Amino acid sequence: MKSKVSTSYKPLYTTQKRYSLLTGSRGSAKSHHVAEFLLRLTYETGHGILFARYTMTSAETSIIPEFKKTIERLGVEDHFHITTKDIINLQTGSFVWFRGIKASSNAQKANLKSLSGVTTFVIEEGEDFLDEEAFDKVDDSIRTVNKQNRVIWIMNPSTPDHFIFKRWLKNSCTYKEFEGIQIPISTHKDVNHIHTTWRISEEYLSKSWIDKALNAKETTPKYYATNYLGAWKEKAEGAIFENWTIGEFNENLSFGFGMDFGYTNDPTTLVSVYSLEHNLYIKEHLYRTQMTTNDINKLLRDEDLLGNPIGPFCEGDPTTPLVGNPAGGTWSGTGVVANAFQPSSAGVGNYVLTYSMAGCNTTINVVVNNGPVTGPIQHY
Repeated sequence: MKSKVSTSYKPLYTTQKRYSLLTGSRGSAKSHHVAEFLLRLTYETGHGILFARYTMTSAETSIIPEFKKTIERLGVEDHFHITTKDIINLQTGSFVWFRGIKASSNAQKANLKSLSGVTTFVIEEGEDFLDEEAFDKVDDSIRTVNKQNRVIWIMNPSTPDHFIFKRWLKNSCTYKEFEGIQIPISTHKDVNHIHTTWRISEEYLSKSWIDKALNAKETTPKYYATNYLGAWKEKAEGAIFENWTIGEFNENLSFGFGMDFGYTNDPTTLVSVYSLEHNLYIKEHLYRTQMTTNDINKLLRDEDLLGNPIGPFCEGDPTTPLVGNPAGGTWSGTGVVANAFQPSSAGVGNYVLTYSMAGCNTTINVVVNNGPVTGPIQHY
């Protein structure tokens, strides 16, 4: 088995650190070099390798072909038994398992509790792996004795909000220049960081692909820095606002709510927002993953974020009936007369109205303004 190991990837073979972080651009051959390293590792007895993506629909079509090409290039086809989910070295019994962290058929985590014999945990497409708790659970399970334990994280550019950046780079890095761009390199005591660009595999890339990259360098330098040099992105793809600052949110003004339901890996979000003098003011109430419908409902009620079903009012507005659910209860509070709200009786101010039913109470907030109300009415 003859194959020259790239100088850039030799630390993957020699490091004694638990974690190896492989970052870089597309075309930098990260997966190719990791596949070769893992296949070589299986020639040592007693190694089990878990090769994972956060979501993996079919290893047979998405990942195993890369390993097959490497096996063929090394000329060792008769050394391995390959199935749709595993590769086994017939000479040593060491293996590579291909699994998804999240089960592809639903929102539940895959069953990865039984990791007996696994010495190496590999995460590919780490930019899409945002579940820090799931990572920690598998990481904690890699504890086989008498063999070096390894965790190899492979990722294309992400943002500094990614938990890997916060863990391994934010407070422990130096900078290395790639074509005039400063790229952070981890100096964390437990991390071996390898960063490569497409230049490392230029001889294997098509002329049209290289021309496309060089054109991006001239016309869209920011895009070139992230996609072709592997620089960390200043903001996530699809971010809407770039010119923003942190300031005060005036809750005495009329505002509306915006909400997006994420449920599992995607975050559930809730913001309140108003517009004033061509500026948009946004207050974040919620940004959290792994929330069920009941979780969302409870949080909104506990934090009093379900909002005002009526108002805001001007002092001279007419009486508005108050409706409770379930029906049959009683409303009380400033300005409440016969289960209706009279802005003129309450006067200008912010009020809390209470609905009582069978010994249980719930409240809403009502605002009465001094003058005409502009902006969105808080009905939702």
